[in-house]
Amino acid sequence: MHITVVMRSMVVPLPGGVRGSPALSAVITATLAATLAGSPAARAQPAPSELQRAGAAALEGGRLGEALALYERALGAARSDGRVWFDLCLVRYAAGDYGRAIDACYRALSADEDRAIMLLDRIAAAMKAARVSPGALVVPEPVPQWSSPDSWLPGALSATEPPEAARATRALDPERPGADGSLDVIAADRLDRLRGRRPPLPYQIPARKGEYGVGLDLSARGGVLFYAPDTTPLVSGVRAELRRRVWGTSSHTFYFGEYLHAVDKTGGIGAAGIGSRGGSFSASIGLSVPWGRSEGRRYVLIPDHTLALHGELRIGVHRELMIDRKWAVSFEAGLVGGLNLAKAAIRFGDKLSDACGEDETDCPMTPDANPGWPLGHWMVQLGVSFGYRGRYPRYDRAEVFAPKGGS
Repeated sequence: MHITVVMRSMVVPLPGGVRGSPALSAVITATLAATLAGSPAARAQPAPSELQRAGAAALEGGRLGEALALYERALGAARSDGRVWFDLCLVRYAAGDYGRAIDACYRALSADEDRAIMLLDRIAAAMKAARVSPGALVVPEPVPQWSSPDSWLPGALSATEPPEAARATRALDPERPGADGSLDVIAADRLDRLRGRRPPLPYQIPARKGEYGVGLDLSARGGVLFYAPDTTPLVSGVRAELRRRVWGTSSHTFYFGEYLHAVDKTGGIGAAGIGSRGGSFSASIGLSVPWGRSEGRRYVLIPDHTLALHGELRIGVHRELMIDRKWAVSFEAGLVGGLNLAKAAIRFGDKLSDACGEDETDCPMTPDANPGWPLGHWMVQLGVSFGYRGRYPRYDRAEVFAPKGGS
């Protein structure tokens, strides 16, 4: 197995004044695909053990002493399992044992880097609130390789030293690296200095309003559709929408279906698609079928009418007002553009057939065989929605604090 080690300089902010080493930090990359395929992160992890499940239940119930004992027993059977270390970080954080919480979070990086770093941020906030000062303490950069069980890694990481100009001391004595896969980032004799007042237990705080996971909306829509020449552009109709949202994010994905009918009853447009909203903006793609009256059209599916399958792109702005935890009213304005897929394909084919040689001076273009068939449509649309919001987490910031051993 060939391993390449690349050295770089980086400063990384860490909890409560604890800083990532500004010296050269090791970035380990495996150059063989087989190495990646065989890494712990690449392999499927087994279901949580009964001890982990019991520990999660005790933690969520506020029984921290019981939870700590259960997780320490679970470590005896799965010391390299980053999920156990993550839950142990939660227990130690909840108990105000911030130094040992940081140690546990580093060992959990390989199991869930994003959540471990989010939890390190919460530890930083709790240390600041409790006035727990780490002093000039330097810890390694929080990367998943920190808790790797590979034997070459502890030495590479512990070799990194802070510069003398930083006037800081390493959290770990480089002469005493821990066992493979269980390297402490803070020396044992410094851990008790990083204790402080317990933070509010997150499992006793209800999830915030608007922190839903699923939404269902029914919307009244109106707009101006420019497509069929002999149909009024004014349209109105309804839209149904399913929302899916990841807890802790400011955006959501939505799936929609809608139909708007022309007020003179001679046309309309049906559409379906997928999109995303974040902040005050939205964007979506989909398919639509606009139709309407077009006098004189013959040899078509509906005489004197035009219709086609269009690809659509939509952009918009929206505002949502939560009535309570379960119900919301939304307002949205959008601009819609559509392309006649069949006619666009014909036009593209014509362009290919119109290709001329370099020595040809006269190159006639293929005429449009169906000039009355619109190449596209566009629409301005307004909507008012009433919706249901559900699948709330059981407590606040579950995206950070949910135990790995929980259900």
